[in-house]
Amino acid sequence: MDELGGIIYSKENIKPGYIVQIRGRHCQVIKANIKTIDIKSISTGMVLRYDYAEIQSIIKAEEVKPKQETEQHPYKTEEILVACRPADNSIYKAYQIIKTTDKTIQIQQIEVVEGKPMFGQFKTNSKPERKKPIVRSYTNQWTVYDSNDWQLTKYIANEVEKRCC
Repeated sequence: MDELGGIIYSKENIKPGYIVQIRGRHCQVIKANIKTIDIKSISTGMVLRYDYAEIQSIIKAEEVKPKQETEQHPYKTEEILVACRPADNSIYKAYQIIKTTDKTIQIQQIEVVEGKPMFGQFKTNSKPERKKPIVRSYTNQWTVYDSNDWQLTKYIANEVEKRCC
């Protein structure tokens, strides 16, 4: 490849934060994997995955640490997290945060009565679960998933309709 004048890109020379050109578009590298990169299109905001071979050039080589490495998660003890049904936006499950550390939170399921989570009323036979909040690459927002892979959002009374979409 070097003899033909091509440049071989890999995880060693492409880092998160770099602006690269792929298929004529400028994209920001979100994550450098072993064989592929996850990018966010600057013009559309779409997150896509490409092989390193599709990189045409590096526009700006400025590494940016992922949000997950530079910020602490925003969750606090006693906050309520809810899982909502997509069809009717109703609350499916609710959890209360009972403990936090720098990297994890501990949640326990609470009762939901008439579509409202009941603070401090833990479900019978529910056990505390330790979860690691992550930053979603599509939205660049912190989130937590329950054991059934339901995305949990913070519950704020009278705003849940806006937050559970």
